[in-house]
Amino acid sequence: MKYEWKLLPVMALIAACMTPIQAANWLFLQGTQPEYVAPKGVKVPYRRQEPKLWGFTQVNWKKDKTEDVKLGGRLKNPFGRLNPDLTGKEGFNVFRTRLALRGMADKENKVNYFFMTEFGNNGINNLVGHRQNATYFTDASITLKHLKGANIRVGMFKTPGTEEGWQAVFVSPYIEFTQMANQQHLERFVKTTETITAGNVGYAGDPSAPVGAYRDNGIEFFDKFDLGSGWDISYAYMIGNGQGVSMSSSNV
Repeated sequence: MKYEWKLLPVMALIAACMTPIQAANWLFLQGTQPEYVAPKGVKVPYRRQEPKLWGFTQVNWKKDKTEDVKLGGRLKNPFGRLNPDLTGKEGFNVFRTRLALRGMADKENKVNYFFMTEFGNNGINNLVGHRQNATYFTDASITLKHLKGANIRVGMFKTPGTEEGWQAVFVSPYIEFTQMANQQHLERFVKTTETITAGNVGYAGDPSAPVGAYRDNGIEFFDKFDLGSGWDISYAYMIGNGQGVSMSSSNV
């Protein structure tokens, strides 16, 4: 597969985080291990080298009450069926089941890693019924914190973007993304196949990769700066290949 590296200026993000209301800086929560911890209120450098293994699962039950619209024997409103298969109208689903490993690779906390796999039945592992019988990495990255003012993250991880896409799904107030985020920001990759019937040329779309999951392969430069009075400002700039989560292999 040929990858084209694209510079994405839209991914340049300036995000302010307000400490007094405990706003989460997801850029650093996901991309780095903390510099300091405060056990019993005492601030000390973070030096935990043991990997942290964690995970979560989300199970849902849905029922779609919309009526099927058929024309010439063909279903015209497939999205009136339940994701990700688009076949049934009602049922349970193990929507997300993820297992993750993160930590620091050195005593100085200059090299951090984050890996997470997806076992659930969703657009990553089973896009529109195209199950690949594989478990995919949703995240696999290394962060280098050697340069002042520019941490470097390499691998597959969440791209700089919307707060909804950035935050961890298990702390979201809803199990589904909002309509705006789902339709406008969550990328889907479809290959176009030309079909010729009775002299008419048409094009049929077929999934060529999992849903983007707000992720991409690439390199990111980011950091945050303390402005005082409980304020800090963050920036992130990523160069990615625009392919989202890889479908051709269970490895990054």
